[in-house]
Amino acid sequence: MTDQMIRATAANGHLRVVAVTNTLTVNEASRRHQLSPIATAALGRALSACSMLTSSMKQRQGRVNVRFCGDGPLGLVYADAGVDGTVRGFVSEDLPVTSSLHLYDPATGRLDIQAGIGQVENNLFVIEDNAQAIGCDYTFPNGETKKTGTMGHIGAT
Repeated sequence: MTDQMIRATAANGHLRVVAVTNTLTVNEASRRHQLSPIATAALGRALSACSMLTSSMKQRQGRVNVRFCGDGPLGLVYADAGVDGTVRGFVSEDLPVTSSLHLYDPATGRLDIQAGIGQVENNLFVIEDNAQAIGCDYTFPNGETKKTGTMGHIGAT
């Protein structure tokens, strides 16, 4: 399996979709930096976001970077990606693999990346784009159901 990015357009160019698979890159970054699972997940998501953001850039040497600096145990999570497909990033602090601090969300059983990053400076908000799902229910893996538009800090339609 190789890392890849898939881009598609529809509706006469009014709809754009970008998906990225970068498991190999994230695993290599984790190996090089000797990251814990929570740091690997945080850096992997930041690298993915940067890669997807560069997909629509017109400048041949353009770059995008994402920086999350919170008060959590991971400190700074930084990722950078270029239009040419190059990515790089780091996590400034990490948890020892033997740490007694468990960053798993008990409701979902998944890694709680938000707890790893902590409260982010500059008031980063999660905005949920609810335009295509007004009035719908979303069922979480644990069976809990919420109305769409109620999961982020801000629900946009």
